[in-house]
Amino acid sequence: MSEKNRQSLIPKAVVSCGGAAIGGGRITAVVRVPAPYSEATLSAARAAGAVLGWLHCGTPGDFPALPDPAALATLREKGALGIVVPVVEPEQVQLYSEIAAGLHIPYWHMQNEALLAAAGQANVPVFLSRNPGSSDEQWLLSASILQAAGCDSLVMVYERVDDAQQEGVLGGGIDIAAAAGLQGRVSWPMLTAPGGFGQQDARLGHIALGALVAGADGVLIDLQTAENVQQFQRLILDIEVLEQPLERELVRPPSRFTLPTTDTSALNVKQPQPSEKRGVASGEELAAAVGDLVAYQGERGAYSEMAMRRYFGQTPVESLPCASFHEVFVAVLEQRCTWGIVPLENSLAGSVHENYDHFAQFPDITIAGEIQIRIEHALIAKPGTRLEQIRRVFSHPQGLAQCSRFLQQYPSWERVPFYDTAGSVQHIAKSETSDVAAIAGAAAADVYGLQVLRNGIENNPLNFTRFALIGRLENEVLADRQKASMMFSAADRPGSLLRCLTLLSDKGLNLKKIESRPIFGKPWQYRFYIDVEMPAEANDIDEALQALALEAEDVRLLGCYPVKPG
Repeated sequence: MSEKNRQSLIPKAVVSCGGAAIGGGRITAVVRVPAPYSEATLSAARAAGAVLGWLHCGTPGDFPALPDPAALATLREKGALGIVVPVVEPEQVQLYSEIAAGLHIPYWHMQNEALLAAAGQANVPVFLSRNPGSSDEQWLLSASILQAAGCDSLVMVYERVDDAQQEGVLGGGIDIAAAAGLQGRVSWPMLTAPGGFGQQDARLGHIALGALVAGADGVLIDLQTAENVQQFQRLILDIEVLEQPLERELVRPPSRFTLPTTDTSALNVKQPQPSEKRGVASGEELAAAVGDLVAYQGERGAYSEMAMRRYFGQTPVESLPCASFHEVFVAVLEQRCTWGIVPLENSLAGSVHENYDHFAQFPDITIAGEIQIRIEHALIAKPGTRLEQIRRVFSHPQGLAQCSRFLQQYPSWERVPFYDTAGSVQHIAKSETSDVAAIAGAAAADVYGLQVLRNGIENNPLNFTRFALIGRLENEVLADRQKASMMFSAADRPGSLLRCLTLLSDKGLNLKKIESRPIFGKPWQYRFYIDVEMPAEANDIDEALQALALEAEDVRLLGCYPVKPG
């Protein structure tokens, strides 16, 4: 086994702190505020994209006065963020462990064994900063003391150094290469803390982004002034640009933020995740259990909306139209809706590659269900319009292509590509002329008060699209499960993919689909997505995933779910 593959077997933890996930391929943005601690600054930082607040620990000779627990609770509630509190003595651990989202051990107390032991026994995440004057081995030893004391939710914090001339340090801030090398040796998430905006604000963004590209699980940014919040927001926008090429998810502040008195959600979730309690109920049970707002790409009347209506049956649900598939995933992630529905594959046009890539990018999104519907195209126009009046026909390029035989009967019609089939219907509804038509599902005509001139104009009646219902991991509901989806990347050695598939076959898993996608930044390396029928025993899925993790890399279960008839 290659050294690279051995390192990939180190289980990477996911730590949940104050409602925010750290690790597991995510990017987490945290802000650190100085004393006197301001709820207005925390609230503004949350609006800018921060998912955790952090009280500054000062310097070795100047530790600030911390708010008492009651004041901390007020700060947390008004700032609407979980708060990480610095501690420098065991008594503070006991004082704050019941109210803080996490505890921070400053770098100058990195080797304080009494403090480490006390923090390790607290039932909250612990953030351990590295002393710039210490070695990586000493830092890891301190982490092991925390673990030995009982800490199972640990985040390493790679702090900037002050010596701008230190060899190998970018801009006097962070040794990115050293931090990246250390990440391959540990199972805990790691935050990079490049400092604050100010004299180096032009470089801080570059350092933070460079650390994320190198593999850091998040950034901890110091905010000194109100202007810094705007600079932090610009940094968040830059990180959003990196999301898709890095295939990583930026953790967003939840829309409905409620923090328990004691944050007990800190867990180490290791990949691959077991299938226990995965899967969802029927459409009616889903809507009743967790809400009735569903996002999809396109305008009202889109085929995705049709799939949504059929999935949820008679249960009334509200739709949230989105401009792109990416926006659907983000809407679910940010809890602007409970569910999303996206196409995965068309029987004629093939797979929707963009959505497969989104599953790699968003580890907090799971497949919750599947439905297949027939795509039946209709020619739609304004009421009273006759075929001989039409001069232009609007539709998505695939809609035009799939109705080419019908359109050939009218060679004088101009075929105008549009971003969305239902959107093209909306467009002609707003048009001031009556010589326009659109190709879309007949349901779109009802939405916009138009008429269907011809139905079933597609070239091939065996035109079906398979849709996936997606949701956040914590919104899953137990139900009968018929299919499982997973992803992995095969190691670069002869027969690796064959061995991976054989492992699944040995567990009695019937392969239904396999899809390969190139991995960004790794030319000629591929990630595989597979669907299998659910076995009679759910444990077979768990055992298959565990076996697969020994042969493949980046193994992840995307969901175990029911398949509903269209």
